[in-house]
Amino acid sequence: MAEGKLQLDFAIMPDENGVFDGRDLARGLVQMAYRLLVPYTHACPACTDAMFSAVANDGIAELLAEPKLTGTMMVDGNDPGHQRFLKHRKATQDFTDSLLQKGGVERHEH
Repeated sequence: MAEGKLQLDFAIMPDENGVFDGRDLARGLVQMAYRLLVPYTHACPACTDAMFSAVANDGIAELLAEPKLTGTMMVDGNDPGHQRFLKHRKATQDFTDSLLQKGGVERHEH
């Protein structure tokens, strides 16, 4: 590690559509973020949960304050029409729906 710089690497492979699943990467990032807070809370799960929620909610509030909520698709190769991502999203909709249900949201039209 170079002085004054921290780089985090995550290994994730694209699916059959050439799409890197953002949900899998987000899970890994959340786990890493949670672990980064543990030393501040003396490894207390309740305190770590509370601090994680506060940090996440603050970060999300900053994003929601922007004029338009934007996201990031990670597609292997050149895909200007995002057709491979659309195929990926359709093929994995059941997984998305299950995550939304865990979060208390039923599937609805956008």
